[in-house]
Amino acid sequence: MAGIAGVVSAPLEAQDQTPLDQVRKAMKLNREEIEKMKVPMSVEPAFVFKA
Repeated sequence: MAGIAGVVSAPLEAQDQTPLDQVRKAMKLNREEIEKMKVPMSVEPAFVFKA
């Protein structure tokens, strides 16, 4: 989890971007960091959503 905290708290560098662009960049970095982590099956939900 330390990896995610480092990404979330990282300052947004580019000052020439709009706030929306900065947030999109931060979200992309966070998503990439989360995708690197493996989630064991025991953490997966034990139920199925039915429509």
